[in-house]
Amino acid sequence: MSMTRRIVLVLTLVLTSSAAFAADANYINSMQQRGRGLDALTDAVNETRPVSRLTIHPEEIEIIAKGDATDFARWSVTRINLLLFTHHQVVGPTSWTNVGIIKDPSGAFFRLHDVDLGKLDQLIDDAIDYAGMRTRPAVTAIEIARAISILPEPSYGDIRWTLALDNGLETATVIANAQGTIIGGDLSNTKRVETLDMLASDNWPMADAQALLAEIIGTARVHEITVAKDRISVTADHPSEADKQRDYSWTLSGVTRGFVDFPNLIKLGMGSIASYELSDVDFTKLPAIKQAALTAFDSAGATITELSATMPTDRASGALRVLWNVDLRQANGETGGVLVDTSGSVVEIDLPDSRKPAAGPWLAPATLVHTLRRIEDAFGPDAKINEISIDDERASMDIEDPLAPGELAQFIIDDKDIVRFGSASFMADLAPEHVFTMRDLAQLTEGQLAALTERTLKRINMDGAEAYRYTISRHALIMDPNDDRLLLEIRVGKNQGNEGGWATYTLDGTEVDVLLP
Repeated sequence: MSMTRRIVLVLTLVLTSSAAFAADANYINSMQQRGRGLDALTDAVNETRPVSRLTIHPEEIEIIAKGDATDFARWSVTRINLLLFTHHQVVGPTSWTNVGIIKDPSGAFFRLHDVDLGKLDQLIDDAIDYAGMRTRPAVTAIEIARAISILPEPSYGDIRWTLALDNGLETATVIANAQGTIIGGDLSNTKRVETLDMLASDNWPMADAQALLAEIIGTARVHEITVAKDRISVTADHPSEADKQRDYSWTLSGVTRGFVDFPNLIKLGMGSIASYELSDVDFTKLPAIKQAALTAFDSAGATITELSATMPTDRASGALRVLWNVDLRQANGETGGVLVDTSGSVVEIDLPDSRKPAAGPWLAPATLVHTLRRIEDAFGPDAKINEISIDDERASMDIEDPLAPGELAQFIIDDKDIVRFGSASFMADLAPEHVFTMRDLAQLTEGQLAALTERTLKRINMDGAEAYRYTISRHALIMDPNDDRLLLEIRVGKNQGNEGGWATYTLDGTEVDVLLP
């Protein structure tokens, strides 16, 4: 081969490869091409000029900036492939009219040096990972501009990156802050969103969801977190108005806030919950919490229908703590739930009615003893109690408040729960001579209760009478308030107690008082 033909061949290969590279490379996928286009564009615009929007398309980069004589002007750069090199042609400035909803343009601007364009290639990779599309998408457009808020009135906000992704079957929009950290987007047209089930699966970005909520909510204290199939809802204190609360929602598309702020129910003393820090829960623990609930519920085919985290103030336990309430549905449709603490330990199981052990008649001696054991399990053997009263529907008690030592509180006990009801009875107090503990009731057995009830019925001697209330206290003797012995009062009668009487005993069975019909 002659030298001339060699030179022609080499030149042809160079020109062909250069043309192929120029055809494949563009402003989005080539850092080199993008850098040269931006250099040409910023030289024309002047890097210090306030910018309203920078948009990068594969074959064009556009800047909307402060005009010399108008609010806005437009500059753009496009590529012209010239065999051995690419020419970047800048056009502008041309007039441009803002047709947005914000009349005052002063808040729209920023400086190009406020964003790090060197992070763009990494952000593109991060956005593609975040979208999780079935096949790798192309980035069809990138925009940098200030976000627009609608409420309380239209206004410009922080600088945001917006990346549009498309793989031919799915589309997505991913949004990042000025530092290049992804904060959300719109993934509604992706298969990932169509198949997402955060209750049945753990294949979703738990840590990212919590981090994004923390960034948006800030230091506001949380009232409740609810995890549903495709979203997490959070109610929290309003960031600046103490008398209001605000709702937020996280999905794979990011975080949105509720359109309307409501009165702060915790500040109003409603809901029987306290506020807590978002960091008091760890979303990455949710798989363990769900599994603990399913194991404790112990029902083949059961499914989780919702999880919610609150800090209840009406429970018998001493210290306030956040608890996850896991709602479940059995295969046959019956429902129940399990309370799990933030570490994954089961606190309480609420079985469907068909699976609950029979408690027996509420005032049967065996049930009375069981109720007393439940109180001891909940408050401990040394809690200071002023009075326990058990009627044919429920029990109530005045006890030292586990959340406020030195003060009394009233709790209600039914066949399911022990819950805070409110302030103690007006006459109740914590004077040493007026309180007792569950240790003091150790001798009160099922057999003794049955025998004392039978004695009372015989003593009252009324046809059709039955026991309707048991009271344990150190102030049962109304006629002798100085008698501070621990006594059991048994009331019997009929017509819901409108007819009848009572007898009062020490715990060893000695009768100390009686009222006959």
